[in-house]
Amino acid sequence: MKRKIDMRFGGGYNTILYSARRNCFFAYEQEAVEIHSKYGGRQYYSSRTGLSGAGFLEVDPINNDLIQFGYYRTDAMSEQRIETVHTVNGCPVFGYAPIISHGGIDQNAPFVLADGRKVAFVHACDVRDTILKWEGIKGKEIELNYYDHYGHKEKLTFQFYNPDHFREVRASRFVDLRGPRLEAKAVQLEELESVFARQLSISKEMESERWFHINADGIFDMMWEEDPRQIVGEIVPGWYGEGNGLYWRRGRNGVKVFMEIKRSSLNGGKYVVNGKTSEFIDYEQNFSILEWFSKDIDAWKKHFVAQVTKKTRMDYVYACQCVGINTYELMKQHPDVRVCLQDSLDVGNCRPASEEFVEQYKIKLDEDGYTAIKTLLENPNIDEMLRNFNFQKTIHYKLVD
Repeated sequence: MKRKIDMRFGGGYNTILYSARRNCFFAYEQEAVEIHSKYGGRQYYSSRTGLSGAGFLEVDPINNDLIQFGYYRTDAMSEQRIETVHTVNGCPVFGYAPIISHGGIDQNAPFVLADGRKVAFVHACDVRDTILKWEGIKGKEIELNYYDHYGHKEKLTFQFYNPDHFREVRASRFVDLRGPRLEAKAVQLEELESVFARQLSISKEMESERWFHINADGIFDMMWEEDPRQIVGEIVPGWYGEGNGLYWRRGRNGVKVFMEIKRSSLNGGKYVVNGKTSEFIDYEQNFSILEWFSKDIDAWKKHFVAQVTKKTRMDYVYACQCVGINTYELMKQHPDVRVCLQDSLDVGNCRPASEEFVEQYKIKLDEDGYTAIKTLLENPNIDEMLRNFNFQKTIHYKLVD
């Protein structure tokens, strides 16, 4: 009786088959025609874009040398699918093929075999021999350190067999980490509305107020008793703190930088509107390597403080509008302040729309391009102008010092 094998691809998923007789691998998305020509069945669905599809094989038992392999994405940090490909003394050995979303098998990455405490990286042609010799294969002993939910340091060891010295893939992705992950889940973590926490994967425990770093494997690999935002120097691998809320990371082609500070620390807390503004304010920017290292840190701090302050003022303006601070009354308090077209551009309004607004309401500008608030108040169309959100935003931003 023929065996039916379901196949599909799409959304990062791709059925991977290994032929024990041919000692080769097939990725369904890229090799559906060849697979069906060798093993029968058919592809019964393909999306209009061709990015997802499904089919089945109907394989005669005599010719059924196929083993379904799991996979791991080399273009994603942790996405993978587990499949048992062999058993040794009743214990499963799992197999993972390296794939790229919609790109098939990644020829530059290792095939992975693992049993929870031993991990092997091998080429596709060596998969069969490695499986058959699994019991006798010995690898280098690796120590994996982590923290339990009490903050105690623990360790887990596994063997790593990597004869061809593959370097681009984490072996820990394929280790049985259920224990350390359960420890991480047992911690009551505080939800931090913080770019620092999201970018650096750092969370704060609610009771003891310890801070933990959650790595790509979902375990706690670093712990601090004090707030790590105060660290000057490397905080987690690749991320550096420079004080005053400035953090940066060097990438392959550039530098990612952000500043995050408490909103209440700016201008004596005058830009805080309870219930409408968040505790922290942040600003992010990317630079080329040449740009970043051509200035000293003090110059960058001044740049980011200016940007954060500007953003805070914008947030304050929006919050004031939300809580109903009257623009007309605000204008009456500052009749002699002068505004210009640049004030509109500074809050994000575009030049054509700003110029059209000036023309539509016949706003009189002096030879320097300015008009006084009192002149605007005398405009016969002031009521209609005040209903324009972008006009309100410009006035609020100009009058908030």
